[in-house]
This record gives sequence, structure tokens and C-alpha cells, in this order.
Amino acid sequence: MPVDLDCRHIQEFRNMKSIIIKQKIKSLKRVLEYLKTERLIVLVEGKRDVYALKNSNFYNGEIIQISNKKPYELAQCLFGINKTVVILTDYDETGEQLLQKFADELSANNIKVDITTRKKLRWILGLNTIEELSTAYADFFAQISCEKHELCLSEDILQFLENKQEVAMLNRKV
Repeated sequence: MPVDLDCRHIQEFRNMKSIIIKQKIKSLKRVLEYLKTERLIVLVEGKRDVYALKNSNFYNGEIIQISNKKPYELAQCLFGINKTVVILTDYDETGEQLLQKFADELSANNIKVDITTRKKLRWILGLNTIEELSTAYADFFAQISCEKHELCLSEDILQFLENKQEVAMLNRKV
């Protein structure tokens, strides 16, 4: 039996979707600012993740590949640092296990660990792997585009985007 949606329900849905998109835009802006301004070290699983993170322009600091490292040894190397360690593993079973092992070991050695950035990126961009970062970022903006394939340049989006070249690049991808 089909659902009877009147104009009021459709408008309520659009308003709700708009609110969620605005929340995601604000959250993404905060994540990007955090990754660019804080004293951080980012842990990722493999070589492709390192490459994806460097090429995404999300983070330009120190990146450590952990697939071939032992949590205890890394904790010893990082002991005494005055930086936060952001763990960005994939969202599969292996990534979850690595996240838990490294977060537990680093925390046990009084190293500040951030696992919330990983959760935020998944909620905002719908990531399954860190390799998808650049593609998911472009797809996010495609989702908020108009039917005419131009970005709806609301004030929130304009504040989020840093320059006209980025807007042009996103419009071409959409």
C-alpha cells in the first residue's frame, strides 16, 4: 500500500534534511580546522591510507602507518610527546581491532588519544575506509547540490569553502 505524502510532509522532510546537512557542514568545518591547527599525530593502517590522507588536504602533519607496528613499541616511541594522537583506521573488523589495541596501549602510557574524529568523519562523509576520503569529500558536496548541478551556495557553505577555486572544482565534480 503506497504512502500518501502531502506537500506538508514533503516540506517537513526537506527541512529535516536541510538541518542535517547544515549540521554536517558545521561538523566538517570543525574537523578540518581541528586537523589543521592542533598539534597532532595521525595513525592510519596502510600505505594507501597515508597517501589518501596526504592527498586529501585534510591533514599535513605527521602520519604514522600502524599495520606493521606493535602498539607497545609505538607507545614507547611516542611516550612524553605533547601531541594528541588521532587514530584513523578503517571501519571494518581489522580497523576496529587496530583502533582498540592502539588506543588502549597509548592511553595506558598517558598519551592523549582521539578516536572521535574518526567517528565524526564517518558520520559526515559516510566513509568505510580512509582511502575514500577525497572521493567521499567530493560526494558530500554532490549530495548538497541543486538539480541544476550547481552548489546551493547558502551562507553556511560559503563560509565553509575557502576560495573560489574550490567552488569551481566542486562544481566540475558534481
